[in-house]
Amino acid sequence: MSLAARLAVSSLLVLPVILGFSAFALDRAFTDSLRKAELEALRAQLYSLLGAAEPSDQNRVLQLPEVLAEPRFNRPLSGLYGRVLNTESQVLWQSESTPPSPPVGKPAPAWQAGTEQFGELEVNGAPYFVLRFDSLWEIAGTDTLFRFEIFHSQDNLRTELASYRHLLWQWLGGLALLFVLAQLLITRWGLEPLRHLAQELKIFQQGGQKQLAGQYPPEIAPVITNLNSLLEAEQAQRKRYKNTLADLAHSLKTPLAIIRADLEQRSDHLETIDEQLTRMANIIQHQLQRATLTTTTSLREKTLLAPIFERLTGALSKVYREKGFTIELQVDKALYFPGDESDALEVFGNLLENAFKYGERLVLVEASTRDKALVIDISDDGPGVAADMKQTILARGARADSSIQGQGIGLAITTDILSSYSGQLDVTDAVHPRAKGARFRVTIPL
Repeated sequence: MSLAARLAVSSLLVLPVILGFSAFALDRAFTDSLRKAELEALRAQLYSLLGAAEPSDQNRVLQLPEVLAEPRFNRPLSGLYGRVLNTESQVLWQSESTPPSPPVGKPAPAWQAGTEQFGELEVNGAPYFVLRFDSLWEIAGTDTLFRFEIFHSQDNLRTELASYRHLLWQWLGGLALLFVLAQLLITRWGLEPLRHLAQELKIFQQGGQKQLAGQYPPEIAPVITNLNSLLEAEQAQRKRYKNTLADLAHSLKTPLAIIRADLEQRSDHLETIDEQLTRMANIIQHQLQRATLTTTTSLREKTLLAPIFERLTGALSKVYREKGFTIELQVDKALYFPGDESDALEVFGNLLENAFKYGERLVLVEASTRDKALVIDISDDGPGVAADMKQTILARGARADSSIQGQGIGLAITTDILSSYSGQLDVTDAVHPRAKGARFRVTIPL
C-alpha cells in the first residue's frame, strides 16, 4: 500500500471517531443549555404565580386571580399550565390551560418547605417539563404548606433540538469534506520530495545525470546520500564489467577472424561452422554493448519467434544427431519476442540446449499469449528435474547432473536476461503425453 493510501486510510478511520465524539459533545452541550434555559423560564413563571397568590384566612387556602399575566395560562391546551396542591395532594387551583388528564410520572417527591424539584413526565402521552416548589404560608396564624407546580410541553424544545442536530450534521459533513481535501493537499505536499526523487531516479536511468542532486528535507537527506553511494558503486562496477568484456572481445576477435579466414580458404561446405562463428562474434558484440550501456533501460525491438526456434533447433539437431531427436514446434508465425534477436538467441538457446542435452528423443516447444504475456514452454522426454533442485539449478554454477559436461551458468544467464524484460523462468514437470521430462516455462509481459 502506498504512503498516500496509508495516510488516507488512517484519516478515514480516525475522522469518524473524532467527528462522532465532537457531535456527541456539541449535542450534549446544546441539550444541557436548552434544559437550563427551560428551568430558568419555568422559575420565572413560578415566581409570577407566587407573586399573584393571596392567602385566605377564611378558607385557609391560597387564592389566585382568574386571569393571569401570562396569556398561555389562560389559553386551553397552550402547553403551559400551573396548579397548586395542599399536603393531601388535592388540587386547590389550576390554570385554564390545564389538560383534562393528570400527569403521569414518577411519584411526587416528599414535601419540604423551600425545596425545588425539576424533572420530566408525561401528560396525555406527551412529554412535559415540570418544576415543583414547596412554599410555606402563614394563614390565620398557622404555617401551611402548599406545592406550586408549573408544567411546560417539550414540543418546542424537541423541534429546536432536531433542527440543531440537522444543521450540526450538515456542518460536520462539510467539515469532514474540508478535512479530507486538506488531508489530500497536505499529503501531496508532504510527499512531493518523494515524487521529485522518483523523477531524479528516472532521469538517472535515462542517463541524464550521474547522481541525485536535488534539495531534500532532512528526513530524506540520509537516504539520498546512501543512494548516491550505491549509484557510485554501481557505476564503478559497470565500468569494471565494461573493461573486462572489452578485454574479452579484444582477445577473441582476432582468433575468430583467423579461424574464419582459414575456413574460407580450405572449404566451401562448412556453413554450419561459419554460422556458429558468426553467432559467437554476435554474442561477444552483444554482451559488450550490454556492458557499455549508459542507461539501465532501452527501447527494444521485436523479434519473430518462429525463425529463432527453427534456427536453434536446426543447429542443435546436428550437434545431437546421434540421438535422432523429434522436434515439435507449436509456435505461431505472428508471435514475437519483445526484445532484440541476440537476447532471444541467448535465452532460448540455453533452454533448448538443456532439452537436447537431457532429453532422449523428443523436444517440444509451445508458445502462446495469455493475460497480456508471452508464455513459452520447452519440454523434453528426459528424466526431469527433482523437486528439490527446481529452484537450485537457476543459481549460477548449480547443476542437476554433474555427469554431463557443462558449467552450470546457462540458466543463470537466462534468468538474468529475462529479469531485464520483467520476465521469469519456472521449472516444472512436463505434462505432454510423450514429453514427461522437464518443462521450462518462460513468461514475459507484453
